Amino acid sequence: MKLVRIVQIVCAVLFLPLTSLDALAGGGGVARHAGHIHSVRPSDGMLIIEELGRDGVSEVLEVRIQSAKVVRVWRDPVDPWTWRERATSIYRWPVGTFVVVIGRTIHEGSVEASRIEIPKITPE
Repeated sequence: MKLVRIVQIVCAVLFLPLTSLDALAGGGGVARHAGHIHSVRPSDGMLIIEELGRDGVSEVLEVRIQSAKVVRVWRDPVDPWTWRERATSIYRWPVGTFVVVIGRTIHEGSVEASRIEIPKITPE
C-alpha cells in the first residue's frame, strides 16, 4: 500500500512541470492573450480584443480592465536584451492596436486583466 502511494506521488511530481498553469489553477487560471483592440467601453471598464486563434479563426475576448496596469513596452536600443516600459492609458490607443493581456480567466471568453502591454514595434 505504501509503495502504491509513493509511486502516485512520484508520478504527480514528474507530471507537474508538464501541466499548464491554466490547468493547475482551474477556472480562474493564469491567462495570456494577444490580439488587436476591437473596442473599449469605459463605462463598463471593458476592453474587447480580437484574438487570432487556431487555424486562422478569430475569437472575441472580453477583458475587464478596472485594476489593470497598462504599459507601453519596447526594447532599449543601447541594450537590446533589456525591456523598458512607460505607464499609459488604454483609452488613448486606437482600434487595431496590438496588445498583450495578462490576467486570470473568469470564464470562457472573459479575462480579468492585471497587466496590459502595448509593444512598440521598431523596424529592423
